[in-house]
Amino acid sequence: MKLSSLLKAGAILSLIAVILISSHSIFKRTQSRTFDLDGDLDEETIALNSGLLKVFSDNQVIYNSDIAWEVTLFEVGDVNNDAKPELLVGFWRYGDYGPENEYARIRRDPKRSYHLYLYQYDRNAPNLRLIWGSSTLNDPIFSMEIQSIDEKNYLKLETGTYSEYDETGNISVRAESLWLWEDWYFSKLHDY
Repeated sequence: MKLSSLLKAGAILSLIAVILISSHSIFKRTQSRTFDLDGDLDEETIALNSGLLKVFSDNQVIYNSDIAWEVTLFEVGDVNNDAKPELLVGFWRYGDYGPENEYARIRRDPKRSYHLYLYQYDRNAPNLRLIWGSSTLNDPIFSMEIQSIDEKNYLKLETGTYSEYDETGNISVRAESLWLWEDWYFSKLHDY
Protein backbone atom coordinates (compact mmCIF):
# COMPACT_ATOMS: atom_id res chain seq x y z
CA MET A 1 0.00 0.00 0.00
CA LYS A 2 1.31 3.44 -0.89
CA LEU A 3 2.16 6.00 1.75
CA SER A 4 -0.41 8.45 0.34
CA SER A 5 -3.15 5.80 0.65
CA LEU A 6 -2.15 5.11 4.25
CA LEU A 7 -2.21 8.83 5.06
CA LYS A 8 -5.66 9.22 3.50
CA ALA A 9 -6.97 6.19 5.43
CA GLY A 10 -5.49 7.56 8.65
CA ALA A 11 -7.06 10.97 8.04
CA ILE A 12 -10.45 9.39 7.39
CA LEU A 13 -10.23 7.27 10.55
CA SER A 14 -9.24 10.34 12.57
CA LEU A 15 -12.18 12.30 11.18
CA ILE A 16 -14.58 9.46 12.02
CA ALA A 17 -13.22 9.31 15.58
CA VAL A 18 -13.69 13.08 16.03
CA ILE A 19 -17.26 12.88 14.73
CA LEU A 20 -18.12 9.96 17.02
CA ILE A 21 -16.60 11.59 20.08
CA SER A 22 -18.16 15.00 19.43
CA SER A 23 -21.59 13.49 18.79
CA HIS A 24 -21.66 11.71 22.14
CA SER A 25 -23.26 13.97 24.75
CA ILE A 26 -20.87 13.21 27.64
CA PHE A 27 -18.05 14.91 25.78
CA LYS A 28 -20.08 18.07 25.19
CA ARG A 29 -20.72 19.09 28.78
CA THR A 30 -17.63 19.98 30.76
CA GLN A 31 -17.92 22.76 33.27
CA SER A 32 -16.70 23.87 36.65
CA ARG A 33 -18.26 26.31 39.07
CA THR A 34 -17.85 27.47 42.64
CA PHE A 35 -20.68 28.00 45.13
CA ASP A 36 -20.98 28.13 48.92
CA LEU A 37 -23.23 25.11 49.50
CA ASP A 38 -22.76 24.86 53.26
CA GLY A 39 -22.92 28.55 54.25
CA ASP A 40 -19.41 28.65 55.78
CA LEU A 41 -18.28 31.47 53.41
CA ASP A 42 -15.82 29.09 51.68
CA GLU A 43 -16.94 28.09 48.22
CA GLU A 44 -17.12 24.47 47.12
CA THR A 45 -16.02 23.52 43.59
CA ILE A 46 -18.51 21.66 41.43
CA ALA A 47 -16.92 19.98 38.42
CA LEU A 48 -18.60 18.11 35.57
CA ASN A 49 -16.30 16.16 33.29
CA SER A 50 -17.10 13.31 30.86
CA GLY A 51 -20.45 12.56 32.48
CA LEU A 52 -19.19 12.48 36.08
CA LEU A 53 -19.94 15.18 38.65
CA LYS A 54 -17.77 15.84 41.70
CA VAL A 55 -18.05 18.41 44.48
CA PHE A 56 -14.92 19.43 46.39
CA SER A 57 -14.73 21.20 49.74
CA ASP A 58 -11.30 22.08 51.16
CA ASN A 59 -9.72 19.78 48.53
CA GLN A 60 -11.83 16.85 49.79
CA VAL A 61 -14.45 15.17 47.59
CA ILE A 62 -17.83 15.53 49.32
CA TYR A 63 -19.92 14.22 46.42
CA ASN A 64 -19.35 11.84 43.49
CA SER A 65 -22.12 11.09 41.03
CA ASP A 66 -22.86 7.42 40.44
CA ILE A 67 -20.51 6.05 37.76
CA ALA A 68 -23.49 4.35 36.09
CA TRP A 69 -25.01 7.77 35.35
CA GLU A 70 -24.18 10.15 32.52
CA VAL A 71 -24.53 13.58 34.13
CA THR A 72 -25.15 16.19 31.46
CA LEU A 73 -25.79 19.31 33.53
CA PHE A 74 -26.13 20.81 36.96
CA GLU A 75 -27.43 23.99 38.56
CA VAL A 76 -27.05 25.47 42.03
CA GLY A 77 -29.50 27.66 43.94
CA ASP A 78 -32.59 27.65 46.11
CA VAL A 79 -34.97 25.98 43.67
CA ASN A 80 -37.44 24.78 46.33
CA ASN A 81 -37.68 28.14 48.16
CA ASP A 82 -36.52 26.83 51.55
CA ALA A 83 -33.76 29.48 51.94
CA LYS A 84 -31.02 26.83 51.44
CA PRO A 85 -29.15 26.14 48.21
CA GLU A 86 -29.66 22.90 46.34
CA LEU A 87 -27.43 21.17 43.83
CA LEU A 88 -29.61 20.04 40.90
CA VAL A 89 -28.16 17.15 38.91
CA GLY A 90 -29.60 16.13 35.52
CA PHE A 91 -28.50 12.76 34.17
CA TRP A 92 -29.18 9.71 32.00
CA ARG A 93 -29.41 6.28 33.60
CA TYR A 94 -30.89 2.84 33.13
CA GLY A 95 -33.90 1.89 35.23
CA ASP A 96 -36.78 3.85 36.68
CA TYR A 97 -39.34 4.23 39.41
CA GLY A 98 -43.09 4.60 39.07
CA PRO A 99 -44.52 1.72 37.00
CA GLU A 100 -47.91 3.48 36.95
CA ASN A 101 -46.61 6.09 34.50
CA GLU A 102 -47.03 5.25 30.80
CA TYR A 103 -43.92 7.22 29.78
CA ALA A 104 -41.93 5.32 32.43
CA ARG A 105 -43.11 1.94 31.11
CA ILE A 106 -42.01 2.93 27.60
CA ARG A 107 -38.53 3.95 28.83
CA ARG A 108 -37.78 0.71 30.74
CA ASP A 109 -34.44 -1.06 30.32
CA PRO A 110 -32.62 -1.45 28.03
CA LYS A 111 -33.30 2.21 27.13
CA ARG A 112 -31.83 4.98 29.23
CA SER A 113 -34.08 7.62 30.73
CA TYR A 114 -33.51 11.12 32.05
CA HIS A 115 -33.72 12.06 35.75
CA LEU A 116 -33.31 15.11 37.96
CA TYR A 117 -32.06 14.87 41.56
CA LEU A 118 -31.75 17.57 44.22
CA TYR A 119 -29.04 17.51 46.88
CA GLN A 120 -28.37 19.72 49.91
CA TYR A 121 -25.37 20.05 52.17
CA ASP A 122 -25.86 18.01 55.36
CA ARG A 123 -24.35 19.70 58.42
CA ASN A 124 -24.43 16.36 60.26
CA ALA A 125 -22.24 14.66 57.67
CA PRO A 126 -19.31 15.85 55.55
CA ASN A 127 -21.23 15.51 52.30
CA LEU A 128 -24.33 16.24 50.29
CA ARG A 129 -27.52 14.26 50.78
CA LEU A 130 -30.28 13.47 48.32
CA ILE A 131 -33.44 15.37 49.24
CA TRP A 132 -35.50 14.53 46.12
CA GLY A 133 -35.10 12.32 43.06
CA SER A 134 -37.36 12.10 40.02
CA SER A 135 -38.65 9.08 38.21
CA THR A 136 -38.21 9.12 34.44
CA LEU A 137 -38.98 12.63 33.24
CA ASN A 138 -41.52 13.11 30.45
CA ASP A 139 -38.85 14.86 28.39
CA PRO A 140 -35.05 14.86 28.73
CA ILE A 141 -33.56 18.17 29.89
CA PHE A 142 -31.28 20.11 27.55
CA SER A 143 -30.68 23.04 29.93
CA MET A 144 -31.97 24.36 33.25
CA GLU A 145 -31.79 27.67 35.05
CA ILE A 146 -33.14 28.90 38.39
CA GLN A 147 -35.01 32.17 37.92
CA SER A 148 -36.32 34.51 40.60
CA ILE A 149 -39.69 36.10 39.82
CA ASP A 150 -41.76 38.06 42.36
CA GLU A 151 -39.61 36.82 45.27
CA LYS A 152 -40.04 33.14 44.35
CA ASN A 153 -37.57 30.85 42.61
CA TYR A 154 -38.62 28.89 39.54
CA LEU A 155 -36.94 26.28 37.38
CA LYS A 156 -36.77 27.18 33.70
CA LEU A 157 -36.19 24.13 31.48
CA GLU A 158 -35.31 23.59 27.86
CA THR A 159 -36.21 20.03 26.91
CA GLY A 160 -35.79 17.65 24.00
CA THR A 161 -37.35 14.32 23.04
CA TYR A 162 -36.56 10.69 23.77
CA SER A 163 -37.08 9.75 20.12
CA GLU A 164 -34.30 12.14 19.07
CA TYR A 165 -32.01 10.76 21.79
CA ASP A 166 -32.75 7.15 20.79
CA GLU A 167 -31.93 7.94 17.14
CA THR A 168 -28.88 10.19 17.56
CA GLY A 169 -27.61 9.91 21.15
CA ASN A 170 -28.24 13.65 21.62
CA ILE A 171 -31.13 16.01 22.16
CA SER A 172 -31.83 19.52 20.97
CA VAL A 173 -34.25 22.09 22.33
CA ARG A 174 -37.84 21.30 21.39
CA ALA A 175 -39.70 23.10 24.21
CA GLU A 176 -39.20 25.62 27.04
CA SER A 177 -41.20 25.62 30.28
CA LEU A 178 -41.32 27.15 33.76
CA TRP A 179 -41.74 25.02 36.90
CA LEU A 180 -42.44 25.78 40.59
CA TRP A 181 -41.62 23.52 43.55
CA GLU A 182 -44.84 22.39 45.29
CA ASP A 183 -43.95 20.66 48.59
CA TRP A 184 -42.66 17.40 47.04
CA TYR A 185 -42.61 17.86 43.27
CA PHE A 186 -42.24 20.41 40.49
CA SER A 187 -45.47 21.76 39.03
CA LYS A 188 -45.42 22.98 35.44
CA LEU A 189 -46.71 26.54 35.19
CA HIS A 190 -46.53 27.12 31.46
CA ASP A 191 -44.67 26.56 28.22
CA TYR A 192 -42.92 29.41 26.42
